[in-house]
Amino acid sequence: MTPEWTPDAVGLHRWRGKARRRAARLRRRLQAHHPEVSLVVVLDGPVAPARDVLTSACAQSGPRLEVVAVVADARLLALAEAVAERDERVRIVEVPGSDRARARTMGAVAATAPWLLFLAPGTELLPGAVAALAQARGEGPWAVLGGLERRGPVPGGEAPPAWARTPLLARVLVDRDAWARCLDDGEPDGQTAATAVLSLGHAVVAASVVRDLAGRGADADAWTSTSPDPWAELSARVARDRAGLALLERPDQLRDRRLRAAGALERDLPPVLAAAELLPDRGWALLHHHAAELLEVAGDELATVPAAVRAAAGLAAEDRRDDLVALVARLRADAGEPPTRVEDGRVLAVTGGPDLTEAETGVDAEVREQVEAGGVLEVRVRAALRRVEAEAPVARVRLVGTGGEELGDLEVVRGAPDLVVRVPTERLGEARWHVEVTLEDRGVRRTGTARGTVAREAVRRETVRPPEPDPWHRALGEEADPHVQRRLREQVRAGAHDLDPTLVLLDAGDAEGRGRGEGTGDVVAVGLELARRLPDARVRWVVADPTAAVPAGAEPVVHRSAAWHAALATAAWVVTDRADVVGPLPDGRDDLDDWFVPRPGQQVVFTGAGHPSRAAGLPRWRRQDRVPSHVAQLLAVTSARWTTALVPVPELEQTLRDSWAYDGPVVAVGAPRLDAVLAPDRDDHRRAVRARLGVEEQQVAVLWATTCRDDVTGECLSASGGPGPDPARVARELGPDHVLLLLGPRCARHAAAGPGVRLVDLATHPDLALDLAGVVLASDVGVLDWSPLRFDLAAAGRPVVLWVPDLDDHVETDGLAFDLARSTAGPLVRTTEEVLGALADPAGLRRTWDSRRRELVGFFDRLDDGGATARVVDALLAPGPGGPA
Repeated sequence: MTPEWTPDAVGLHRWRGKARRRAARLRRRLQAHHPEVSLVVVLDGPVAPARDVLTSACAQSGPRLEVVAVVADARLLALAEAVAERDERVRIVEVPGSDRARARTMGAVAATAPWLLFLAPGTELLPGAVAALAQARGEGPWAVLGGLERRGPVPGGEAPPAWARTPLLARVLVDRDAWARCLDDGEPDGQTAATAVLSLGHAVVAASVVRDLAGRGADADAWTSTSPDPWAELSARVARDRAGLALLERPDQLRDRRLRAAGALERDLPPVLAAAELLPDRGWALLHHHAAELLEVAGDELATVPAAVRAAAGLAAEDRRDDLVALVARLRADAGEPPTRVEDGRVLAVTGGPDLTEAETGVDAEVREQVEAGGVLEVRVRAALRRVEAEAPVARVRLVGTGGEELGDLEVVRGAPDLVVRVPTERLGEARWHVEVTLEDRGVRRTGTARGTVAREAVRRETVRPPEPDPWHRALGEEADPHVQRRLREQVRAGAHDLDPTLVLLDAGDAEGRGRGEGTGDVVAVGLELARRLPDARVRWVVADPTAAVPAGAEPVVHRSAAWHAALATAAWVVTDRADVVGPLPDGRDDLDDWFVPRPGQQVVFTGAGHPSRAAGLPRWRRQDRVPSHVAQLLAVTSARWTTALVPVPELEQTLRDSWAYDGPVVAVGAPRLDAVLAPDRDDHRRAVRARLGVEEQQVAVLWATTCRDDVTGECLSASGGPGPDPARVARELGPDHVLLLLGPRCARHAAAGPGVRLVDLATHPDLALDLAGVVLASDVGVLDWSPLRFDLAAAGRPVVLWVPDLDDHVETDGLAFDLARSTAGPLVRTTEEVLGALADPAGLRRTWDSRRRELVGFFDRLDDGGATARVVDALLAPGPGGPA
């Protein structure tokens, strides 16, 4: 029955709400003054993981607790202060520049509770973790250990009995007196300290209490070394591993000792192995002996270590350095999972090494859909063998009830990987059932349980469906499967297609991936002009969404589909702004496999995504401390594929060559995308686009194209030292005389625009993705960060405001092609107030920066006169280097 909301009832309801909120504040104050547990959270490194771990700590409830935020990186102080304002349990300890050992020590000293739990970025507490650990405090002398949840290619967990495999300090609730007697050697995850605590005895909580985000194991990132000093990292790693093993030498600890060695191999050694080529001779000797030591100590637990890690560690132990470097390069290209072959029922890595275990090649299955009709429940299950390319899989399915009852001999209508199973509904009863799938392929037989349960519709409150895939994966369907993708790549590598002289493939995916289309204009202009001049030309436009707009006369082809692979292999002309030409794999990884090489007569034209802005190629990879073999891989799949590259002026040619180690033809006769910006009908073009967007003549149109950075955008801007410009807030502050044109992905942390706010999301006008020149002309001023659009706006006579609160960090980690202040016709700002101040007087902003704008145009765009596209295509079609064969 719906209650009657009389004035008295409303007043009582509000009073009760206030009372509950006051009681909650009182409880927090009591917890802060008399805590039972102190959560010591070390804050260092990037903002996002620091924020996540602090948030997970503050979300805990149960015993009285305090959160000691130990700020070891001064850039994170604002983050801690913002959280402390919202939660009275948070206290801040500043120890800038400290390593984690000292930070943990200072946090423990500041803590006031008798029990401590240490956290750091890379781990997150699961809901209810502290309550579960605290409940078992009376059962152990020193500590309480919880289970571990791991994230990776195959998410899994680790039960407390196997604690020595991954003894993260975040799993351990420890008595402060016991902590004071233990060694903390500064290991980032506190594994040595945790081993010392737990080896003295502990109680156990069976449930998982922490998620390990840093444990990458066989993940692709584990084989990417970014260490500026691999020798120092190796020395520290060996010392910590040996210290941990030395704590486990009693006869009753032998299994724990084997587990610790296996865990060190899987979780901690791969980044060191990945940097082996940079080690001096004495460093290689140390790695050789340490790998052999861990393999020997691991004993029969070695079978639980991923095959790729076992193979790499084995090569190090056998003193085969060159073979190790080659294997690591292959693992980077194959996401840590090299291709396999099946032989006599065994699954072997093509790159060599030990057999893959049953756990590594088990069944990966998920209930996708359930449809009940005519007394039959039809269940669709996605099922495949992990790391095994299917040839002729045979599937058997049975249902297992929660009470152990079984339903076998089910009708399998369609085989793997997309199984369709039919079950008479009367056999299901009122129970929920797990789906057990057995797959057999060439002697490899595995059984596993699918994620999700099935039941009659009357039992299910709603149909169980997986999350809706994005348009790209929906369009790819089964072709997104990694094994299918590998087969398609191998067909291209084998050269099974004939070159089609009439086919032009256009791909502006690099700009599309960032959501701003910065390189689209160059690709469209050059590609369509080529097609106009070539007899009987056919144009294919690469899309991630089949419904996306395409240039006039072009046909869409879905990126990474079978049709795309065929077009890439056969097109006589490929025009792209992607440095690697082929773009990411369906799982989001960069494709480091050199399966595509331009064929004789095939032209690959790299346009770039606008004028150079961010550091790219070698300057960026060096900042990231990539090892030489990794750099060689990256060059092989980027500039080695280009037959011609474009730059707007000759002065930028050497920059391109140095950045990409490129020695092929370069065309430097202007920027094709600026032809439309400088065209005689540009005023009409401007009016048409503004009318389409509903921008009135007297209104100021602000082109808003900032990057959605998790550490400095939206609510989390406090983490970068101050509030930052949410476009909706800026639009509200500027009022009805301004309209914001939002170009690019919208940050999830931004607030909704709200009624009356003039903010136009250009994503709702997909055809304008192909008319960035029109968007530039329609605007009066731009708010950007690293985008090369500042050069387009300068050519159009528009000033810009660069919002760069993290400029120093960006320069340090990624780098810039040019000094930002000297290559911008506008101010560099850090706060919302500065953005608002700059936008308050667009005419004054234009006058102030017009001299700088003219200087930039005089250098970067001096060749642009509306005819750059024709000159570029003339050069491409001319005989000789860069022209057709």
